[in-house]
Amino acid sequence: MAHALLKYRERLSQQTEKNYADLLHQNTRPHLQPSPPCHILFYSAMSTYSGGEESLIRLASALDHSQYKLSAIIPQEGLFSRRMRDLGVHVICPNRELNSPSAYNLLYLSRLIGELNPSLIHFNGLSGPLSIQCAALSGLPVVQHVRNANAAAYGEQLQVASAIISVSDFIRQCLRQADVPDSRIHVIYDGIDLARFDPRLFDKRAARLHLGLPLDVPLVLMTYRFVPCKRHDLVIEAFTLVRSRIPAAHLVLVGETSAQAPSVRDQVLAAIARSSLSTAVTFLPFQEDIRWVEAAADVQVLVSDSEPLGTCILEAMAMELPVIISDSGGLAEVVIDGQSGYVIPGGNSSVLADRLIHLLSSEQIRRAIGQAARQRIGNIASIQLCAQKTSALYQALTRSAYSCQVGPANDHPQAIFD
Repeated sequence: MAHALLKYRERLSQQTEKNYADLLHQNTRPHLQPSPPCHILFYSAMSTYSGGEESLIRLASALDHSQYKLSAIIPQEGLFSRRMRDLGVHVICPNRELNSPSAYNLLYLSRLIGELNPSLIHFNGLSGPLSIQCAALSGLPVVQHVRNANAAAYGEQLQVASAIISVSDFIRQCLRQADVPDSRIHVIYDGIDLARFDPRLFDKRAARLHLGLPLDVPLVLMTYRFVPCKRHDLVIEAFTLVRSRIPAAHLVLVGETSAQAPSVRDQVLAAIARSSLSTAVTFLPFQEDIRWVEAAADVQVLVSDSEPLGTCILEAMAMELPVIISDSGGLAEVVIDGQSGYVIPGGNSSVLADRLIHLLSSEQIRRAIGQAARQRIGNIASIQLCAQKTSALYQALTRSAYSCQVGPANDHPQAIFD
């Protein structure tokens, strides 16, 4: 069985690489058109809502629905499933945990894949071994979306995948170190809808009134869950230095407490109290529409220890909001230091403070960097470009799968049942 799967995957990967390059070279339209029907089945083990789920929703909205039939398996009902349905995606929510290795789950997933009869399965992040095994046994092409630098955590998912979408070149390097063949890795940045993330749709003063934020003060924004690697502590240290130079400056922290690290928010609150910043910091919960917060801010920061990409920064750049990021992870590929934002050494609060003071002190500099940032996103991370590249990959895989299936019968995974 393992030999048949590996042999089939290698043939599929080789053919896909050629088809994908040909399709991108021949067609530069925003949406490539496969021969209908092309049925894409998205699978997400996550029912909660974060950057990965938001990015999948944007991709689903940008694909040509007259050429693609879209379905999705999402374990639990919630915001994610509702928003996918709003796009016309056929969503299946069993309202149960599907990753546990039970006979029921094995039969349920196998039968569901058979009934849906997709052309291709697209896994959005970590999905668990059971779903991957069901996909492998189906013989269908599998796309694995990797948004995590810990390549080892994906295990069998990387072995089974016909093609892997890496959200940054940084992630591609991590996959290479895990001995994933480069021919199966395709770097496609998460796409941003520039028509929706447009600063001209919002008024800064109105946005601050809407959110209950101070009206006439320099405002720094950080939007992320409270987990250690996001380095809220570093931002608090830097902001303390900023306040010594710009006493009116205000900090807005948007995000929720992580179940994996419930004490981090309390640690941030304690650091704020020690620095006498309680009146200078506002906490906001998760925002379904982050554009209001971005429209209200003057600068956004994200100085994580390691960031695969950072969708919130791409969104901020599209909104012409100057950003400051650390030099670790994938964001350093997107932000051109000194032109479309600032890239600083990781863990350095004094440099972060200097860059914040520099930006908060000049509206002209903020405007110039913000405009360059939006142009940068349009060039490398628009939703149209993301959809075009992903559509080309879908086409390449489905064409390759057909050519492989009409090859030697004993090379196909289904041969193990014959």
